[in-house]
Amino acid sequence: MRTYWCLMTFLLFGCIDEFPLDADNPPAEPVIEGLVTDLKGTSLVRISTSLNIQGIRNGDSPTAGSDASVEVVDSHGELTTFCEKSPGLYRPEDESFAGTIGYSYQLTVTTTDGRTYQSNWELMHPGVLVDSVFLFFEQTLIPGTQQLTGNHDFFATVSNKLEQNVNFRIESNGIAQVAAYLDPPPPGCGAPRCAEVCYSFRSPINRQIVLGSTKATLENKLTLQVAEEPYDFHSRYFIKVTAFSLSPEGVKFWNSILTQQQIEGSIFDPQLNEIEGTNIINTASNQSIIGYFGASAASADSLIFNRSETAGFPTPIPTATNSCTEVWEGATLQVPVQFR
Repeated sequence: MRTYWCLMTFLLFGCIDEFPLDADNPPAEPVIEGLVTDLKGTSLVRISTSLNIQGIRNGDSPTAGSDASVEVVDSHGELTTFCEKSPGLYRPEDESFAGTIGYSYQLTVTTTDGRTYQSNWELMHPGVLVDSVFLFFEQTLIPGTQQLTGNHDFFATVSNKLEQNVNFRIESNGIAQVAAYLDPPPPGCGAPRCAEVCYSFRSPINRQIVLGSTKATLENKLTLQVAEEPYDFHSRYFIKVTAFSLSPEGVKFWNSILTQQQIEGSIFDPQLNEIEGTNIINTASNQSIIGYFGASAASADSLIFNRSETAGFPTPIPTATNSCTEVWEGATLQVPVQFR
């Protein structure tokens, strides 16, 4: 019995160590993704506290880095302030801002707690031209039924007018015109069932990173698949395909992100801290953080089409209680300029 009480006394009082509270730990480093282009309206900086770079998502709603000071300076001393447009998303205060091929750019971010992050200088290299966007419809049967479904596969043809090789990244964004029956019908409907139209923003469509190179292309042209979208509704659809030139450092970074997308969950998979090509540091510690700031020549082309015409059959219309936006992700009732 005496041995028992000694053991209990040791367990209760002899192994008590002090552990630091979470509040004593330094704040997590942000993830910063920045881009300056020569195409108006496409330059941006994203700041978050979880890995939220295109294609890699930690949770549906990563905590944003709001109220930061964000500035970009070019190699000729011109300073551009970026303003927060939505939580964690910053765009140039001057909406007409566009970078210049051959200039170098540097990003500086200061967070609300006074930490400062700065990128390496990034040279804007020439890019490719997006000549055309087109699609194919791939029809399939829903397993165990006679109901048709399918995907729209999008392709782009790009050209290179330069003698040297150009590396680039493709980003595709879409807007789907969709609808839902309202149940119960709204006042003034005048019919047993009334549908409401809304617009679903798919940004980006291609969650998988799409990289390209014009090396060894035929007649300096290249066609590649840029996105795939399930056929979920039978009305009009808008897609915009943008190609961004990449520096050698940018190629290394985006290839590393692509590797992260392809991991299978084994013990041999690369860890997030092994992402290569990150070019942003904490100026106090001189340590790099996850993220990248790039300068790209950009080119874009778009396509608007009727999905039912390309597929050959309609889709069911879902039912919503109050609004079409309830059943379609990223939807709004406001008509985008592309559909006016």
